Amino acid sequence: MTLPRQRGTHATPLVQPVTITELIPSNDPDVPGFAECLDAFRITRKLPLLRRGKGALPAVGDVWLIDRSMGDWTFATCVRAALTTVEGNVIEGSAQDALLSAMAALGFVIDDATRVEGGDAENPQPWAYWMGLNP
Repeated sequence: MTLPRQRGTHATPLVQPVTITELIPSNDPDVPGFAECLDAFRITRKLPLLRRGKGALPAVGDVWLIDRSMGDWTFATCVRAALTTVEGNVIEGSAQDALLSAMAALGFVIDDATRVEGGDAENPQPWAYWMGLNP
């Protein structure tokens, strides 16, 4: 007696890591767009931007696990988000400088900020100035 082939064997894995290479928007507001993904075998897949749960949708550069336990491939969970590049001016020696340097050292962001001298310790700029909220 021969046993039937089980889903999820080495020939048909149920979960695969993929890297998002491109997002393709949809012209129809009721239909989600698509994400072009590259798997570990360098095979390109075009998957709908659907998730089984709530949360952020994939972005270019993210690494996600895709899952087909419910039929079609869907995005299961984000393994590694794409890094954010921080630009602009940061006062040298400020708390923002220290925080940004620490986040870059830990690999959370890419630090492209320009360090500038200045900043009055007695009258520092308000946070809204650094967020670009002041005209």
